Amino acid sequence: HISSEQCKRGARKRIGFSFNINEKKYINEVYSTLSCLNIKHSHNEREDNSTTNITISSRIFDFLMDILLNCGTDSYSARVPSQIFSLDYSKKIAFLEGVFRGDGHVAFPKNTKAVVYDYGSISHELIHGLTILLHSIGIVPSYKSSRPKKSTDYAHYLRISGREQIKSLPYFKDTQSEYKKLISPTGFKQVNSEYAVVKIKDIYEFNDSVDVFSLEIEDTHTFVTTQGLIVHNCFPKDVKALIHKAKEIGYNPILLNSVIELNEKQPLRMIKLLERKIGDLTRKKIAILGLAFKNDTDDVRESRSIPVIKALKEKGAIIKAYDPMAIPNMKKELINRFNKDIIYCNTAEEAL
Repeated sequence: HISSEQCKRGARKRIGFSFNINEKKYINEVYSTLSCLNIKHSHNEREDNSTTNITISSRIFDFLMDILLNCGTDSYSARVPSQIFSLDYSKKIAFLEGVFRGDGHVAFPKNTKAVVYDYGSISHELIHGLTILLHSIGIVPSYKSSRPKKSTDYAHYLRISGREQIKSLPYFKDTQSEYKKLISPTGFKQVNSEYAVVKIKDIYEFNDSVDVFSLEIEDTHTFVTTQGLIVHNCFPKDVKALIHKAKEIGYNPILLNSVIELNEKQPLRMIKLLERKIGDLTRKKIAILGLAFKNDTDDVRESRSIPVIKALKEKGAIIKAYDPMAIPNMKKELINRFNKDIIYCNTAEEAL
């Protein structure tokens, strides 16, 4: 359905598939699948015997493809169904095999001894989904986009290369004996069984309107964006971005507003605990150990030490602060507030 790129719907919910006449095995598998599901279908061949067309007229099948699986209605809206990501390895491989055989092809880059596997689609979302799906089974593809001549839309391409990666591809695995050229390894480093790293060769910008999604990494402050780029996750910025987006569409995000409000109040609990333990904070020396928003960085943006320092100064406390990396940036951050009243120390022992 995703790879045929000939799916059409009318008032009677007809769905059409179009295959090259030489894709006999592929066509027979589609026939077999439809028969197993008891879905009535018809087929015909073009007069020049170049194409086999399969037509299905079923509201139930249309509901399955369009609503339940939400895998798109044409080549522009094609996407990987969300259910695929939770399947086991063998079922992911089966899905990829069908997709690859539809729109993928073996290529021989010029002036090399390499064999690579390319996949192209006009659907940006489909390419992103396939990238994440390939990552989940240990394959790291490269990505590029370009605008073909006489086209107003970008085409998106995945390339899979490297000896071990090619061997693990479902479709190529059965046919690689036909290709005599060496399958050369590529420029990615397998760090361990969990992930690989790829050297960035180029960074460029292009204007496009696309959906961006991320996969949250549990118990860390990172997430994986589209194309597998790993970036740091900032809680306040992410929530504020959601609030802004919600207001843009006319929704009042009461829960998210409460989350931000609660998060802002949390540092002040420390002040109340201090007052409960030692009483009046006037002229009391308080050591602040750690000024950055997390360890091993000099970034003080959104650091929780800032509201704590501010509250302590308002209570009349004397502050001695230490951080192995972030003192210069904290001085800049507080330059127009009460920087001169803070004693910055060279060691934690000095602050204590």
